[in-house]
Amino acid sequence: MTENKEIDIIGLIAKIVVFLKKHIVVIIVVTLLSVLVGILEFYLGKNHYEVNLIATSPNVDSEIVYEIAEPIKYYIHNEMYDTVAQQLSVDIEVAKCIKKIELDTSLNDAVIITLNLYSKDYIQEIQNGLMNYFNEIPYFKSQLTKRQNEIETYISVLEQEIDDLNKMQEAVLGNMDDKNNHKMISVGGLFSEMVVIYDKKIELEKEYKSLHYFSLVNNNVIFLSQKSLKKNLLLSVFIGFFVSLLIGLGLETTKKIRKAIK
Repeated sequence: MTENKEIDIIGLIAKIVVFLKKHIVVIIVVTLLSVLVGILEFYLGKNHYEVNLIATSPNVDSEIVYEIAEPIKYYIHNEMYDTVAQQLSVDIEVAKCIKKIELDTSLNDAVIITLNLYSKDYIQEIQNGLMNYFNEIPYFKSQLTKRQNEIETYISVLEQEIDDLNKMQEAVLGNMDDKNNHKMISVGGLFSEMVVIYDKKIELEKEYKSLHYFSLVNNNVIFLSQKSLKKNLLLSVFIGFFVSLLIGLGLETTKKIRKAIK
């Protein structure tokens, strides 16, 4: 059984070698043509660059950020440059510069925006346009304003409580003498309560400061050229060889069909 399998494998290899020898001219010609196309594409084709932007985001669900970016990705993918220009508030020449956009929302309170651009010249306009696009979305604006108002109201309430406790503490201290131990205890309790309220107020103020619109944090962007002669040649060789095999199989099939008809 093992010997039969070995014979089958050897037979298969022999058939492949015969097939390659038989169609070597087709394989060489098609592969060389494919390589030539790859070289021409490298020197004459349009180059594009990849750049990563990191933007801090409001305290909203990252899934919502991702979904809201879908329309602009769709417009770019379908080359709807008029709509892209309108959405980003940029000129149509700037919109046509964008090849592709991807978002990574896996980081906390940040979004990685990967851009594929045909030109480096309009990066500033595109950055501003993207931040404007996100920040003008009604959902973000309303959520931000709503939370800011809630915190402002809560802080006002806490400040009023602190003021009331201060007045109460002053009144207790003003009526206290050395024998009023119970009033000392009362002042201590008021002070502890005031500390708790102060802590709450500080936490809310920190949260208020953390509420913000989308903004970029990496100003020194790095452009990575997406053109590579080595990559083009390897891909061309692979495509050319694969296509030549298909042509060879097509010729073999055609010859067998003709024999069968005869």
